[in-house]
Parts: sequence; C-alpha cells; structure tokens
Amino acid sequence: MLSLIEFIGQKIKDGPAHAKGLATDVDGREYLGRNMFVKSKKYLVDFLRGQADLRWLIMIGLRGVGKSTILAQSYLELLKCGVGAENILYFSVDQIEVAGYSLAQFLRAFEEYKGKSFDLISEKTFLLIDETQTEGQWGKILKSVYDRNKNIFIFCTGSSALELQSNSDIVRRSQMEKLYPLSFVEFQMIKNRKLPKKDLKKKLHQALYYSESGTECFTRLQSLEAEVKSYWSAVLPDQLERYFTIGTLPFTAGYKDNVTAYTQINGLIDRIINSDLVAIKRFDPSTLKKVKQIALYLSDKDVVSINALAQDLGMHAITATGVMDALAQAELVIKIPPHGSSSTKVRKPAKFLFMSPNIRAALINIYSIKVDPMDFKGQLMEDLAALHYYREFINPGTGVLTYEATKNRADFLLSIKGGGLIAIEIGSGRKGIGQALNSVQDRKCKYGLSINIDRLSISDDKLVVSVPHSFFFLA
Repeated sequence: MLSLIEFIGQKIKDGPAHAKGLATDVDGREYLGRNMFVKSKKYLVDFLRGQADLRWLIMIGLRGVGKSTILAQSYLELLKCGVGAENILYFSVDQIEVAGYSLAQFLRAFEEYKGKSFDLISEKTFLLIDETQTEGQWGKILKSVYDRNKNIFIFCTGSSALELQSNSDIVRRSQMEKLYPLSFVEFQMIKNRKLPKKDLKKKLHQALYYSESGTECFTRLQSLEAEVKSYWSAVLPDQLERYFTIGTLPFTAGYKDNVTAYTQINGLIDRIINSDLVAIKRFDPSTLKKVKQIALYLSDKDVVSINALAQDLGMHAITATGVMDALAQAELVIKIPPHGSSSTKVRKPAKFLFMSPNIRAALINIYSIKVDPMDFKGQLMEDLAALHYYREFINPGTGVLTYEATKNRADFLLSIKGGGLIAIEIGSGRKGIGQALNSVQDRKCKYGLSINIDRLSISDDKLVVSVPHSFFFLA
C-alpha cells in the first residue's frame, strides 16, 4: 500500500500517460482542440507569461460533454510550454476519494511532496482538478489555496451542479466557463478531423439572427452558399444521422454500434440522477427511483403538464415540479416557457427538450432495440435546436427563447437583446412556411426562419426565409 506522499509521486509520474490516453484517439493522434480548449489554453499561457491576473478557471457542463478531455489537453499543453510535471498536480477528485483520501488531505500531501507550503511556492504551479463536484467543500478548500499564493493557477471541472454550489467569493475570484455537447462542426473535428471554415459560423450567425429584415437575411445567406456547399462536399452522407443519434456526446461519437453507445448514455443518465440531482436538491429514495421514469416519460413528449405527469407517475405535483426543475439545473433538459404574459406562463405548461438528442435516442432505445430513434427525427431536431439556442443565446444572456403554445404557429420565438423578435419553425424534412408566417404576422416579428431540408429561399412576401439544414448546422 502506497503512502499518501508516494501516491502523489505516482500521480505526477503517471500524469503524462493518463492525459495522453484521454486526449488522443485510438490511432494515437491528439484530438483537435475545441473552442473551449483554445480558450482555456489562452488563460493558462497568459498566466504563465505573466500577462493576466486570472488564476482560477472553472469549467462546468453536463456529464459526458468532454471536460476531462479538455483538462487533459491543457495538461499536455503545459508540458509543451516547458512546465515541469512536478509543478502540475493533475488528478480527479473521485479517484482520490476511491483511494480513501479527501481533497484537503491530498493538497496537504502535495505540500509535503514539494517540501514547502503553498505560501512559499515561488515557481508557477498548476492544480488541474477533475470532477470537483464530488467534494462537498471544494469551494472553501480551493479558495484557501488560491488566496495563499499568486503563483498558483487552479483549473477545475465539474458537472453543472457545481455552478449551483458556487458562492460570491468563488465567483469574484474565478472565471466560470460552460462546456456544451458537441456542435456538428465539433463532431466532425473529433470524428473525422475535419476543420471548420474560418469565420463561417460567425457570418452565418450574424445573417440568421442579426439581419434587419427577411430580405437582408436571405441575401446574406445567399452570399455564404458557396462556403457552405464547400464544407459539406467533404462530409460523408451518413454523418447527420450519426450526429442526431450518437454524435453530440464525445465519449460515444466514435462508436460504430449505436446500441452499445445507448447503453453508455443510459449509464450516464443514471449517474446524473444519483449524483448531480442529489447535489442540487435532496430527494427521498422513492422519488429518485421515479426520476428515470420521468426521463422516459419526456422522451415521448416535450410539452409537459406537471399535473398530468404527477398523476401518471403517482407523484405529488410539488415533488414533480421539484424534479423537473432539478433536471433543468443539471442540464439534462432545457426548459422553454410558453410565449406570452405572466398569466400565460402560469396557465400553459413548459416545453422540456433534452440538452442532447442522443439522450432522447438512448431513452427511446430502452423501450425496444427494434425502435429506430430516427423515427423521432422531428423531436431530435427540436432537441438540437434547443441546444443551439441555449448555447448561443439563453446561457450567455443575449436572448430569450419561448415556444408558441397556439396551434399552427412556429415552434419557437427568439427575442434577441437589441435585435427584435424572430419566429423559428424547426423541420426534419420538407416543410412549408405557413406556421412561421402566422407567427411573424401575429407576433409582429421582424422575420421568420423555417429550418428544413429544402433549398435556401424566401417567401413572396419576404417575411420568411427557408434555411436548409446545411446552413443551420454550421451556425
């Protein structure tokens, strides 16, 4: 049995091999860096060069979205920059807890290993800590280390529940970044090493959401058509279906067998329920047992009446409301309110979409392996749209997404700060513009978007732009 000091030494010795295992594919090639890695690399390098005061980076997000890989890539990047392995403590809190140690004990042992306290460290030293949410006192412990020495940089990761445990002291000292499931472009980077076209995402984003009229939106998208076609010319025909079913979560993106991937995703859902939900809200064991049933219930629906849900599953409505709120806080689902006044939002049920369509696909697969999740393509497409708008507008606070509770209207209304209202209809096949047009006229939107597989076009009245999937998935 290794002593704690020996365990620290072994961790430091094994760090490069462990990180390489997480940061390389089966052929031994390093994964291409996602935008979040580029951002974290800049924070680390700026600190190393004395060009920035930021010394505490916290990366949060749904389990399975790739936080451990980005932490491993950051570790390897520090080695490339000449930082000695002995000056990087790289570990996962859940692993040291399995070994019988607490976070506080492990950090104290690192001081003993170094032969000096954190207060006296004179060289740039990095603490790269994964799965921080498993330690209930993580914030207090890491704040203490942070305050003791300006030569120490802390980079920790945790599930979305970690954000809820943060206090004002942590927020003031740290930079919190959120990692999301893979965009289609990121999926292609990881799966096929295909790089994005420079600035295309930014230009599509501006055209789709910051045009002054439908005509301007259409004209700007037309000018990007050649770039869009060029990107897709090298994409294999089956890649969109793979993205819908197993491509938004990095740990399943490389699977060839969907059923095996779904087994892994269902295990992930169980860990979110049994760990993250417990950290967010104390539920009794009988309620926790029903959460998976609720997830299955949601996989076949999206607009959810809490009273109907509670009645169907034999729960109290207050408990059902608490569970749904906790699932949204854990980012397993995205809660989208109905459009309208406060009274409308009280009377009408919310829409709940999955943060990743792969989660819906895996839950659907529980019913029967003979069920093809692509039979639910319309719902999977709405999940992807919700992820897109959550990443681009909701979480950054630059826009509000609501859904149309009235029949024969667009799926969503996007209200952008300083940018007006846009009606958005999400289609999984060829679809007319009627529902989007109804919302544009009723809600006085500046224009509407009908996302479908048809060619890029604009309605005769110039109010609705039909946007092919090929554009939307690159935005």
